[in-house]
Amino acid sequence: MLIGDRCDSSACDKLFYRSLWSECRFPHGKIYEDVAVMYKPLLRANSVAIVGKPLYNYFRHSASITKSAFSPKLFDYPNNTMIRIATTNP
Repeated sequence: MLIGDRCDSSACDKLFYRSLWSECRFPHGKIYEDVAVMYKPLLRANSVAIVGKPLYNYFRHSASITKSAFSPKLFDYPNNTMIRIATTNP
């Protein structure tokens, strides 16, 4: 998930049982919030299935928050990644 080889951190292309989210919440006011959260329900799952073909189309537009000019919020991505690494490594 960290390198995006077979599974990335995006929430929009995944299906979960609701029970896996009972203790997981997205941080408010952050961008790239998926990075900080998506690993949590996956760690709680007994099994995970990956479908090897695209079933979802995602379009980015020029007004997207991730395409906007520099902002200190852009540091949310590496910060959220560091939180995930610290939380999942013993």
